[in-house]
Amino acid sequence: MVATGLEFFPGPNETVLDHQTPESPLSTVVYGLAPADGTVRWTREFDSVQDVAVNSNGVYVAVADQLVGLGLDGERRFSYEQGPATRVEAAAGRIFYLTGDYSASTLYGVAPSGSVDWQHDLPVNELLLVDDRLYAGGKAVAAIETNRTIAWRDNAYGHWLLLDLDRDTLYTRSQEQSDAVTAYGVDGEKRWTFDPPANNAWPETATNDALIVSAITAGEGDQPFLTVYAVNSEGEPTASLGKETVFDATSRGDTAYLADGDSATGDSNFLALDP
Repeated sequence: MVATGLEFFPGPNETVLDHQTPESPLSTVVYGLAPADGTVRWTREFDSVQDVAVNSNGVYVAVADQLVGLGLDGERRFSYEQGPATRVEAAAGRIFYLTGDYSASTLYGVAPSGSVDWQHDLPVNELLLVDDRLYAGGKAVAAIETNRTIAWRDNAYGHWLLLDLDRDTLYTRSQEQSDAVTAYGVDGEKRWTFDPPANNAWPETATNDALIVSAITAGEGDQPFLTVYAVNSEGEPTASLGKETVFDATSRGDTAYLADGDSATGDSNFLALDP
């Protein structure tokens, strides 16, 4: 088990002078924990950590301009100096390491030993690993296998990647203005795009056959800031409700759960929805 801690606030022997963010680079401690009781087995400290991933072979830390591979004992096994680091994901026998800026990123396929087996130039900045398949989003949406094969690619904007519960539909926050949600089959088929009357929209959570979408629809007067839509498997809205905010959302079975709040009253609610 691995946990990370970012040194954001002053230490116990330091005087707090203000509430400003400390100057970069910030320090992150990676902790190796015993699963049974949480005992700290080892710690390693890094500056400018961008992401951390774990598999059965080790722990992988994307740090500034390199990827650092640690054994399960915390010992450094390798470092691959290529950056700037952005994201890292770890499948059973493959580490996916993303570097570069938004429009000029490179995805590397790294072996557990640290050797780089392949690379792809992709305009992406977000990764979602599901079993042995990696989904990537940004100025394109793509699915990549561990052996370097690009299973499919759509040269369209797609962010905030979300896979539904039965893992046959990928949802993205889509269009150049990020004001719609698009559904893809895992084979790459673009099924539909839900484009509500909003200047911002995104997928919150998905059941097997339905999607919950939040959209900023605030207008004049007492209109709520958000409209939360239930969208069916055909991309059609089946219900909606107004909300000031949605803190978090998740799904289980055919039910979606939302945590929301009202800034005017200070009330918070936990909702169970049947989309």
